[in-house]
Amino acid sequence: MNSKLIHITLPLLVMMSVVGCGYDRHEECLVVFEGDTKSIQMRQLALFADSGDLLPEGSVVGGRVVANDSSGNIYRSIVLEDEGVGVEVKLALYDLYALFPVGCYVAVRCGGLAVEYIDGALAIGRAVYDWSGGVVEPIAPRSEVLSRVTVTATGESPEALRCGLGELQEALCGRLVEIGGLHYEGEPTTWGSAEYAGYADRTLFDAEGNSIDVRTSHYADFALEPIPQVEMTIRGILYKEKNGYVMKLRDGEDVVL
Repeated sequence: MNSKLIHITLPLLVMMSVVGCGYDRHEECLVVFEGDTKSIQMRQLALFADSGDLLPEGSVVGGRVVANDSSGNIYRSIVLEDEGVGVEVKLALYDLYALFPVGCYVAVRCGGLAVEYIDGALAIGRAVYDWSGGVVEPIAPRSEVLSRVTVTATGESPEALRCGLGELQEALCGRLVEIGGLHYEGEPTTWGSAEYAGYADRTLFDAEGNSIDVRTSHYADFALEPIPQVEMTIRGILYKEKNGYVMKLRDGEDVVL
């Protein structure tokens, strides 16, 4: 290869690799205190999920971040709550916890986006083609994520809604909940080890025999931690499938002995 060409190509490749590796890296969230005023209440999103209509242009929803991808157990999403309603916002970036830390308040400019129920919880994202299965897609590219989702205020870490297994209902799906008095039955194992799936479900029981599955991704940083063999309290985002309720822990600290 021509030596002059090598001198040109190598610096270019280095520049491309640096830019590529840093594409989804963030140092800290940028707070814009003059954030948008909410034009749609979170509870109104259910109307669009039921009808299948896209959110009208100019629509803005807002809420507090109660969960993000900090541990790797929630993938490319942040979860917001406002006035007792939770919604998962699908965003096609990694390291979202740096941009949208738990406790901060964000405004989402969601005109033209779709709303759908995923495992009982409301989710906002891009509309999908008919052949893709009917689940909203994460918002992309990065420039659109940053233009649509804005941090409007910092805040304290939110408190979870405390309830028992017998009190769970579909209206709580998508919310941060806390359930106490649970125990694991079975051979000692970890939260996230499994052979044939990208996640593992571990069933916990209360004293009355009610149960809930705790779902942990293999990529979660606490996946290999052993499940305590004592009574525990767990916190996480609530979902529901055909077989019952499912919870995703935000991180290992959501398990309290």
